[in-house]
Amino acid sequence: LRQYQDETNLRVYLVVDRSASMGYGTIGRTKYEYACKLAAALGYIVVRNRDSLGLHLYASGPAETAPARHTLLHLDHCLERLQRSRPDGLTSTAETLHRIAEGIRRRALIVVLSDLMDDQEAVIKSLAHFRRQHHDVILFQILDPAELDVSKAPDGEYEDLETGERLSTSPQALAPAYQALLGEFLQGYRRAAAEMRIDYRLVSTAEPVIPLVRHYLEQRERLSR
Repeated sequence: LRQYQDETNLRVYLVVDRSASMGYGTIGRTKYEYACKLAAALGYIVVRNRDSLGLHLYASGPAETAPARHTLLHLDHCLERLQRSRPDGLTSTAETLHRIAEGIRRRALIVVLSDLMDDQEAVIKSLAHFRRQHHDVILFQILDPAELDVSKAPDGEYEDLETGERLSTSPQALAPAYQALLGEFLQGYRRAAAEMRIDYRLVSTAEPVIPLVRHYLEQRERLSR
């Protein structure tokens, strides 16, 4: 993950969203479960490289945190926290990222794992906060296949996981408008990330984690040469 080979003991902070929306899943795993597996794979790589790993696990309210350390025992403790937690509460991505940015003084790599289903303008401003403080940022936007394509979803009543609001609708009828809005939403993050030199990846929970990580690291290594 490191881009600066002359740095010693790089600090990497995994910022994992556990808000209620991350509890959504249609293919046998939720977005949160996928985020945990991805965090575990990345965390192992960080510690194996003798860099320090920290954790911020958040929904609404203060995030659960673990300081940056570089032992396998510390990695185990971080993974235990992820495993014990369950998606719950409202999304507070922007507010959380601002708080984390204020608390990290030494240059670090921030890895955000979230569906980013929050106020986009506010989230982008919070990401810019990291860049102003010269932190590097990797952004994994994790979505379920059914969120990426609603054209095959059945008619019925759907519930907002964060607010509990219910709505009877026909996803297939709304598909064209939905896909257009989703495209604009995703492009907003892509554009902002490119402008701020943030490494952005859209990830479907249908993608196997290990090949994804392997391909990502290979690509990151090529770009850093």
